[in-house]
Amino acid sequence: MSNSTAKLTIQQHQLELPIFESTMGEYLVDIGILGKLGIYTLDPGFKATGSCFSEICYINGEEGKLSYRGYPIEQLAEKSTYLEVAYLLFHGEKPSSTELRAMADQITNNQSLPKSTQSILDCLEAKTHPMGMLLTGVSSLSYLSNTPQSAQEIDNAQIQLIAKLPTICATIIQKVKQKPLRPPRQDLSYSANFLHQISDENLDLSTDPLYVQALDVILTLHAEHEQNASTSAVRVTASTGTNTFGAIVSGIGALWGPSHGGANEACINMLQSIGHIDNIPSFIEQVKDKSTETRLMGFGHRVYKNYDPRATIIQSLCHRILEKSTGNTLFELAKKLESIARSDEYFIQRNLYPNVDFYSGIILTAMGIPESCFTLIFALARTSGWIAHIKELFTKHPHPITRPRQCYVGSKIRDF
Repeated sequence: MSNSTAKLTIQQHQLELPIFESTMGEYLVDIGILGKLGIYTLDPGFKATGSCFSEICYINGEEGKLSYRGYPIEQLAEKSTYLEVAYLLFHGEKPSSTELRAMADQITNNQSLPKSTQSILDCLEAKTHPMGMLLTGVSSLSYLSNTPQSAQEIDNAQIQLIAKLPTICATIIQKVKQKPLRPPRQDLSYSANFLHQISDENLDLSTDPLYVQALDVILTLHAEHEQNASTSAVRVTASTGTNTFGAIVSGIGALWGPSHGGANEACINMLQSIGHIDNIPSFIEQVKDKSTETRLMGFGHRVYKNYDPRATIIQSLCHRILEKSTGNTLFELAKKLESIARSDEYFIQRNLYPNVDFYSGIILTAMGIPESCFTLIFALARTSGWIAHIKELFTKHPHPITRPRQCYVGSKIRDF
């Protein structure tokens, strides 16, 4: 906390509110005393509200910076695996080789699904949305953690979720594709094993280092992103004392929303609607025309005002995969649209650069993952961040149950 205060005069009250300074220099005014005076603040959507103290993730949207536990995302994507990142987020420090091996062994030994979960997933209608299936699958695992919230419960749930979520997601993907699920293998890395499970017999992507690297980077880039909608949902639910599985289900439900987790799917749908390279110029003109509802999906970002650092990382991987997929109309479209948008002054002036959703959607398509299942991969990655926030809330920076106020604008008291 800094020595400075903010002075507020409201009604008959003259208040001095403490100002907290974050590690990276942001300032937050502590307004906790207002509630004791019957005065509340209004900030719909929480655009200027800090809900907690956190040590997990830092974003500087103006400068295009993202870090996990102080490590720049560029270094993590280049030098670590997703499991190392999951360990870092959860424990606060990067693992030693012994610690990483122990975690990997625990995950390998727990990746198979209980028969009850497998039966439940098998019984779901094929037309059920993949995220609905994921909600159901994760809910069915809650018996693994039917004890009150505790440090041990959170530790156990972390291993069970990170181990079993790939198998649940692979089961759903293969159900959507109407293909058989290949059983998990204990001799493969985390990302390679997932690709093995969703690959066809005649083309096993787990044997291609480029695809394994691409998936691992996608998981790393999506593992954590501070107090977004789904993470906030997880923290709100966890503040009630529910077990970890219950809180994670809240996050999955929030991520299901198209405004949060469906951006890469929307990007692929946009490319499909364009249809052909020759249609790109007219599409670009429609985007510029304010009288139309045409939007350029996969470009720009609500938080990053300069550029999305995750997009810069994944761009080269995407291009390498596109080079291996020559002749694919969708991918040729993507390359051409990217080239035009990056050189057009209209988009340059508005900072409408390709974001991580543009590139990740293309890569996931190349992996044979249906668009309706893209958000599953987002959830698979983000679970490690969600669990880290649950642990932090319980052990490091606890606070009472989350209970926002409101500005009531309904009817005054009246007789019925």
